[in-house]
Amino acid sequence: METMPNTITKKDYIYLKDLFYKNYYLYKELENISLDDKNIVDLLIRVRNMHEDHMYFIIQSLKKENLFYGDEDE
Repeated sequence: METMPNTITKKDYIYLKDLFYKNYYLYKELENISLDDKNIVDLLIRVRNMHEDHMYFIIQSLKKENLFYGDEDE
């Protein structure tokens, strides 16, 4: 069986970048919400943490494969 090259397509890169920014946007939005209902606040904190975990997973997956480019070429 052939091994896959350590690269991703431009389309994959754009998809991952878009996915990262969607998670980042939601993370930031949830970070700034203030409510009085503790149950809702706790839920939103868990959702915010989930989005943060997704962002770091995307970055770490790309770094592990040496595919993290930052924002160089769009």
